[in-house]
Amino acid sequence: MSDSRLLTIKEVAEIFSLSVSRVRYEVFRKRMPFIKLGRSVRFRRGEIEAWISANTSGGEHQ
Repeated sequence: MSDSRLLTIKEVAEIFSLSVSRVRYEVFRKRMPFIKLGRSVRFRRGEIEAWISANTSGGEHQ
């Protein structure tokens, strides 16, 4: 997967083993890095990986 391609909420949930509702909650609370394109929300994979590392015990996800 290309790092430059923007991910959807569903893709982020699947790739990082999160629920769709958890991703939506984090976006709603503005805790997770996201990009707003009109009414759509998209994510950069590298930013999400860094966010997960920073917000996980031990600094690793999974």
